[in-house]
Amino acid sequence: MSFTTRMNSPNSLRSASVSLASQGVTLLIVLVSAGILGRLLTPIEFGLFAIVLAIERLVKPLMDFGLTPAFLKSEDDGQATCNLFFTLNVMTGGAMMLFLLGAGGVLSWVYGKPILFALSTALAISALLTACANQPIMVLSRQCRFEMVSLVRVGSMLGGQFVAIGMAAYGRGVWSLAGRALTQAVFFLLLAHIIVRRGYRLVGFSQIRAQIHHVAFGGQIVASRLINGARLAMDRLLISGFYGTRIVGFYDRALMLAWLPDSRIRATLALPILAHLARGEQRDLSEPYRLLVTSLSLTVGFACLVLTVVGDRLLPWLMGPQWLVGGVFLQILGLWGFAKLLHGVTEIIYINERRMRSWNAQNLLSFPLILVAPVLVLVWRGGEVTFVFAYSLAFFVFWTGTLLVTFWRLASSVRPVVRLTRSLLLSIGIPLAVGFTVKYLLIGAGFVRNDIISEAGLVLVCLAMAAAVPLAVLLGDRRTFCEVLSFVAARLHGARAT
Repeated sequence: MSFTTRMNSPNSLRSASVSLASQGVTLLIVLVSAGILGRLLTPIEFGLFAIVLAIERLVKPLMDFGLTPAFLKSEDDGQATCNLFFTLNVMTGGAMMLFLLGAGGVLSWVYGKPILFALSTALAISALLTACANQPIMVLSRQCRFEMVSLVRVGSMLGGQFVAIGMAAYGRGVWSLAGRALTQAVFFLLLAHIIVRRGYRLVGFSQIRAQIHHVAFGGQIVASRLINGARLAMDRLLISGFYGTRIVGFYDRALMLAWLPDSRIRATLALPILAHLARGEQRDLSEPYRLLVTSLSLTVGFACLVLTVVGDRLLPWLMGPQWLVGGVFLQILGLWGFAKLLHGVTEIIYINERRMRSWNAQNLLSFPLILVAPVLVLVWRGGEVTFVFAYSLAFFVFWTGTLLVTFWRLASSVRPVVRLTRSLLLSIGIPLAVGFTVKYLLIGAGFVRNDIISEAGLVLVCLAMAAAVPLAVLLGDRRTFCEVLSFVAARLHGARAT
């Protein structure tokens, strides 16, 4: 049975459910550990690690280098094929390790902080260990054993967070974050190989050259993500250079929370919908794509809107009063999180249409255009809050416009674009209006102490915003909402019948 056939089987619903549950567990682990570490470490210590992490995220797409889609589409998964892809994984991991070592030396020289090279060394070692574990994960993915993949990821993350909390409690400072990265990589490697129970060996360059064509399309995907990684690294480096290590520590933690809805939920929810689209025979895919955008906007996008409303109170509540500045960043970056969702959906559409050259061109165009506004803030000597707001707004405007233009090209008609625009405006505007109204009513009623909103206040704001979602759906796009419900009901009925 082919990989596509297995993904389209009713059993894939169970795997998707397990993946979604594991993402929920991962989200809980991240939030709990962020709350504990935020009280044990200072923003300066988070800022030091964020500088090194920016370089790591710049080249992180090289960790896979399109090998996963190439392996999933390969004709077999025999030992020879696995050895080939294992060798390619080790090579990419080694290249990433060397880059991080060199970048660490440059960072320590530029900032005058030798500790940056030591932290880069820790990340370089963890990158190589993770690369050695990629092949077992690819085998599990090809076999559609996503519950085992989730077990490896959750187990390694849990082990890393425990080590980080323990080291921070004993006063190890920023080294607790480096220890987390190393421990997580070691657990990831051990768990992956224990579950798969298959040995691999390195192959020669002649075999690699004979099969290198398998990674061509995946390499185009990596190119687009490298551009995105460069954009994500640039904002941290600019903030650390102009506003200091403490401010980049606030920004990094706020960005991590703003990114959680997209990074942890979007891909899991998009997978079954795309599998459904793959079985369809429609020529005009603008309608199914609109279903995808609307569904994700009502789920992942809603979480970002909650951060926009209560982010300034949520981060100090989660990590302690010393993070008040980071709370302001989080409130602004909620808008960035929604834009990141639109960016991810646009990427899914381009990948599904196999138009990676056009997508790479869009990413290259976005890089200078999005950075114009924050760079102008630096030229005019604006503050760090103005910088973050300019960056988030530019990111949101560009990718909203790109998504609408993409729909117009697919549909060759204005009507679907108008319907999508109306749906997005209502799904954003109504929950935001309700959320801010309830928030400031609660502030006036005394649900706030020391600038931190109470637990009851947070729950009430979230419930009010959730109650506003059906109104946004009824006014915006009832047809798409009914299609989503019908799709979920059909999948559940098929799973029960099987």
